[in-house]
Amino acid sequence: MVNSCWSNRLAQGAHSIPEWPFILIDVKTKEGIIGRSYLESYLKDAIRYIGPIILDLAETFKGASVAPLDIYQKAMGQLHLLGRHGLTLIALAGIDMAMWDIRAKAAGLRLVELLGGSVGPVRGYNTNGLWLIPWKN
Repeated sequence: MVNSCWSNRLAQGAHSIPEWPFILIDVKTKEGIIGRSYLESYLKDAIRYIGPIILDLAETFKGASVAPLDIYQKAMGQLHLLGRHGLTLIALAGIDMAMWDIRAKAAGLRLVELLGGSVGPVRGYNTNGLWLIPWKN
């Protein structure tokens, strides 16, 4: 399933961004596990191109075992003639993230743990520019 959404009221130091489009992706296995991911397409019009690419790639892997590395390699081969950059790679990234989410859920682990890491604080930084518009409820 692919859904597109828009967030609004984003601003950064250089200019205001009136709409921030993103795509939500759900991949459901025959066992009922749902892997989720999202993509930020930056441009509203890009959604109408990325969505069909996601659906086309997903159709190729319908019924396949959830093996993110194998799926990624096969998809890269399929994208040879279309190009392995830009919108096609963005679409593949969304599927890839959802596949890894499925693997972690199936193992009963957080993704960071599945990949050999540990849960802990994440270092952040002050952007001094993003989120300048206060939210009003």
